[in-house]
Amino acid sequence: MNPGIARRDLVVLVADRDMEAAIGGMLRRHASLGIRPVIPDIRRHPEKDCGCRTGGIEFLSPFVNQYDHALLMFDFEGCGFFPRIYRPPGRAKPAPVCQSLRPYR
Repeated sequence: MNPGIARRDLVVLVADRDMEAAIGGMLRRHASLGIRPVIPDIRRHPEKDCGCRTGGIEFLSPFVNQYDHALLMFDFEGCGFFPRIYRPPGRAKPAPVCQSLRPYR
């Protein structure tokens, strides 16, 4: 990190314009949320939900030294992830088991 450049608060990667508007609107209401003013840098992934799920961490990784926090948002439906189906013993209906995304290292 360059010591002459100040770090910014938050970078947000969203899948679409609706999420972009929701996050922007929510963070503009900082007083009603009881938080300090936050100026986010909101970016949309060109490949929407699926791109956020499969390449969101790589998309955000160049910003690791520029921002204090990052947020990655996408819709589970439409992201292209199909969970394994797990059927517990004695249960008639299968229960979906979602594999969590591994944290960036």
